[in-house]
Amino acid sequence: MSGYFKNLKKPHIIMAAMLVIIAVLCLVLIFHEDKGSGNIVKITSGGTLLGTYDTSVITEDIYITVIPATASESAYILEGRHPSEGHYNIIKISHEGVCVTDSDCPTGLCTHAGLIDSPGIPIACLPNRLMITVERKSESDTDAWTY
Repeated sequence: MSGYFKNLKKPHIIMAAMLVIIAVLCLVLIFHEDKGSGNIVKITSGGTLLGTYDTSVITEDIYITVIPATASESAYILEGRHPSEGHYNIIKISHEGVCVTDSDCPTGLCTHAGLIDSPGIPIACLPNRLMITVERKSESDTDAWTY
């Protein structure tokens, strides 16, 4: 083994060092996250925007209850966990992201979606006509990587 390294020339060592440096820089760029920028959580029900929340300013978990629109009234939000007699979705918003913690819909797919913290994967509850999306604060941020 020592004979192999003895035959390495200076250009080979420089090339290997450059490849290692480039690989480390690529890994840093791929796994780098801008923790300070935060995201915007948008909650819509029946096509109506009910609220927007900036995750970078949230210090404690926020629980809200969304009551979907009925024939007599439009959709609205209640602060806190207030399951009603009618249809509802309880949403938890934190600095880490957003998730649906409870819902009265028959399938419960929205509660199984888990925590989302990046654009591109919304949470939807079709029976209650709820859509939760995450957007970057600025348009210049990269929201996807191509491999």
